[in-house]
Amino acid sequence: MKKFIANSLLVLGIAAVPQIGSANTAPHWTTNSIDCIDCHANHMGPKTACEFCHNNDTGANYAKTSAPRVATHSAAVIGSSQYGNWARQCVDCHDPHVSAQCGTPLASGTFTGYSAGGGTSTFTLNTVTVHDADWRDITSWSSKTGPGRGLILLVEGLLWDNEQNKYVDFSAEIVAATAGAITVQGEITQISTIRNFKILYGQYVKSAIDGKAVSFAGSPAGLADNESGAATDPTPNGVCQVCHTQTRHWRSDGTLADHFNGENCISCHEHELGFRPSCNACHGYPPVINDIVPDGLVWNPERTGATSAGAHATHVVDNGMACTTCHAGGMPVSPIVDDYRLQLGFDIAGQNTTGNRYDGQSLRPAYSYQGTNNTSVTTGGSMTCIVYCHSDGTSIATGVLATQPSPSWTNGNTDCDSCHSYPPSYAQDQPKSNSHQRHIMAGFSCNTCHNTTTTDGTSIEPAGNHGNGRYDVIGAPTFRANNQDHVLNLVYEFDTGGGTCSTNSCHAFFGFNTPIRWGNTYLHASPSITAGDESNEINFQVNVTDCGAAVCSTPFTCSFDWGDSTSEERVNCNASHIYPAEGAYNVTWNVWDANNHSMEVDKTNPVTAKEIAGPDGATVGASVDPATGLVTVTLPETTTSGVPVAKIYVYWGDRKTTIVNRPIQPVDHHYTISGAYRIKVVVYDINYGKYTYTYLEEPSLEVTVVNP
Repeated sequence: MKKFIANSLLVLGIAAVPQIGSANTAPHWTTNSIDCIDCHANHMGPKTACEFCHNNDTGANYAKTSAPRVATHSAAVIGSSQYGNWARQCVDCHDPHVSAQCGTPLASGTFTGYSAGGGTSTFTLNTVTVHDADWRDITSWSSKTGPGRGLILLVEGLLWDNEQNKYVDFSAEIVAATAGAITVQGEITQISTIRNFKILYGQYVKSAIDGKAVSFAGSPAGLADNESGAATDPTPNGVCQVCHTQTRHWRSDGTLADHFNGENCISCHEHELGFRPSCNACHGYPPVINDIVPDGLVWNPERTGATSAGAHATHVVDNGMACTTCHAGGMPVSPIVDDYRLQLGFDIAGQNTTGNRYDGQSLRPAYSYQGTNNTSVTTGGSMTCIVYCHSDGTSIATGVLATQPSPSWTNGNTDCDSCHSYPPSYAQDQPKSNSHQRHIMAGFSCNTCHNTTTTDGTSIEPAGNHGNGRYDVIGAPTFRANNQDHVLNLVYEFDTGGGTCSTNSCHAFFGFNTPIRWGNTYLHASPSITAGDESNEINFQVNVTDCGAAVCSTPFTCSFDWGDSTSEERVNCNASHIYPAEGAYNVTWNVWDANNHSMEVDKTNPVTAKEIAGPDGATVGASVDPATGLVTVTLPETTTSGVPVAKIYVYWGDRKTTIVNRPIQPVDHHYTISGAYRIKVVVYDINYGKYTYTYLEEPSLEVTVVNP
């Protein structure tokens, strides 16, 4: 027969009304201060949802409206629609009113009396008969058989109920048991002369589910029991089994009944998870030595051939890292399936995953590794990881993970010099500025500036604070100078060129500038400023003259604040700007190279914008057909003084130019993209006089094209 073990604090469903021939057992009864109206506020209305009371997932302080939380059995909870979108309700398996196990108790007997106090009641035993051999040890009756409850003492017709004016059944959880006494939760009074008791397990599981009789009795080791010992069960009547038609094990037709025969299914398929397989179904969670899996390694359905749980304890227990950090897209997020693959996919915040590698030992067939999230896996046996958190850290600036010896998975360490030199000694701009050596030579250690990474300057503690894809510069409370401790205020802003200490009381104490750039490398540059061809136009060219201690790395990029509430950035630092009106302005600018080195401070230069007048009487104008994008510009043949025009350049504003020679005639242009365009006309007469026309002089030179 099947032996099914389940929690006995079960969910509510229908009103608790007296039943003849069955026992009204706690917790859904007046003995636990639960009345019909608690679940059925309106006789004809909907029942109270089971989750209203079953909401306590902390495992402590259970009460009337704080019962153990469990999850329903459904495709949504399981996290897989492999068998469709199915769902079960609590009352499919549980009768919320009466116990179907009263006729088949684990044990029975009589008691001579009781005493109550301190929140419990103790019954003095007279006789005891054990009906199930698995429960012969009476002292084990107080053991929890699930996270919610243990075994139940039932006495039918024991308590007087004033509302019903009759004796009603009593049941309560056993908290202590010896050969001579049983102690239960709760204090009782006004009991009848009844002295017969029963010991029950799983009070409210139905005797029939989906119209099929189920077997429910026995110990926690008897959830699934195939008496034949073969792969086919001659009596398929396990509580879970009677419903299953497509599962991989224990189907309702009696097939596939060779999966952990005689074991407790809910040790792996927990009710709190809706009977979804838990991580402990295959290995420790995390894979470290525990009570369920002695060595923490995979054991279901068989061993992998691995010899050690490695650094799981260090990563998960000591540093609080989630499984998905190293198993991206795999364990334990996706449904567990028998694919025999151990997934490795590093996913660390802020890191470029390209280039990550894991080298492990060979596995026993049919097990294999599967690399996810751009992680490659080999089986050379070195048991090491090539990943950002075990690297020299330079990939933050370069975006490329450097080849770096990794600590061994089985015996690595987390000292400051385990992944990079102490102090980090990379050369200037490889990949960024570097001042580590000069600080160490001045007597400071790692913990002065990296106090959340190391507190002793030697070992990383906790390790999870360092391999996070960031340069964590957090100052210690104090720094040492002149044999005294002084308060350290430190604010560091990172960039790929090294970053800047914008606040540093240590530098201020020693007379250094603050803010100051890490590596103390600055560019030096000067501007070339000229007037443009258009009215109020300024040409501004920045010329880098010196890159300091760094090697100049092009291209250079400049920032310009033009002083008229506009700003921009330009690669190669050659910019032109047209001001809205004549006048004096201040241009504030800076320049940086490809390694992000910049000038120490922004520079400001004054400029003057001037109007450029065209020849009096000469006419320039434009007409446009917005629908077709065709524009026509009329041009002057002579200046006002009669000097013939020799050549005209028409700049259409879409990176195209038309050159007009004599004879001077109107010129057309066709725009192919909708938008607003500003046309510039530059006129040269035969005496080399130059005249520039823009939309500022002639508004018709600004045209708008719609759907050409």
